[in-house]
Amino acid sequence: MTVDYSSIVRRIPASFFPIVMGLGGLGQAWRAAARTHAGLAPVGDALVLAAVALWILLCASYAAKWIGAPELARSEAAHPVSGAFVPLAPASLLLLLPALVPWLGGAGDALFIVLAAVQIAATASFVARSLGGKLEASAITPAWHLAVVAGLLFSGGAAAALGYLLTGWCFFGAGALAWLAIDSLVFYRLATQGPLAPLMRPLLAIELAAPAVVLITYATLAGGEADALALGLFGWTLFVAVMLSVLVRWLCEAPFGAGYWAFTFPAAALSIAAWRIAQATASDPALRFALVLFVVANAVIGFVAARTLLALVRGRFLPG
Repeated sequence: MTVDYSSIVRRIPASFFPIVMGLGGLGQAWRAAARTHAGLAPVGDALVLAAVALWILLCASYAAKWIGAPELARSEAAHPVSGAFVPLAPASLLLLLPALVPWLGGAGDALFIVLAAVQIAATASFVARSLGGKLEASAITPAWHLAVVAGLLFSGGAAAALGYLLTGWCFFGAGALAWLAIDSLVFYRLATQGPLAPLMRPLLAIELAAPAVVLITYATLAGGEADALALGLFGWTLFVAVMLSVLVRWLCEAPFGAGYWAFTFPAAALSIAAWRIAQATASDPALRFALVLFVVANAVIGFVAARTLLALVRGRFLPG
């Protein structure tokens, strides 16, 4: 039997990049846990490297789509929902960059400059397309956090890992303010334009990732202090987690598909944020709570990964 690889490439959307974020985020969670529980770092490193390998595969596939099916690629990039995932191509590697810095040496600086430049261009392009006045409110979804907030904050974290603190603070400010602006739009859309379609409801989990990453980036730049701002951000993150837990059955009404990976990075980000707060305060209850959230993140991501493998075997994961 001949496999039509060109057809497979055309079916791989930019919305697969959250899979890289889920795996890489879990790797970062294991690395964060290793600061308290020695011996866990190798698992985190292995997950990060697996995420890098997947990123390379997805980028090659996405580039092949632009070469072999440019009309399809342009249509995907111009769509207000699917286009929000395109900036994740550079953003997902920026997420992984802090873990890769020890292995990259001087190449890490050059890679950061290239990725940050591409990220700014992709994010600015998405925002510019959204300001034409022709977009309906119903087209606004939490995926906009991925298009704008994620890349800016990941750039801030990567800058901090490389020692560029002033640059990191600039990216942090841009990302944090974008989070607040987009959150107001998303909440207005959800309150006034009717519920999201079942296939899009998992995107609401991204509302958890945004404040968690704001907290993680802030803590990284501020030297790990659990000050009033960090604790306030953690409190809001936990509130959103509780809110989503109440809605979980409603969020999961659609059949399993790639959209369920939207749950994975938020779960990992919540775990990382909890470890940051617990390790900064050195509080035993906080450390136990962080361990619970770490177990939950592994369970959520492990479940989604297992369902994905099963769907791939049955030929039901790639979109038609």
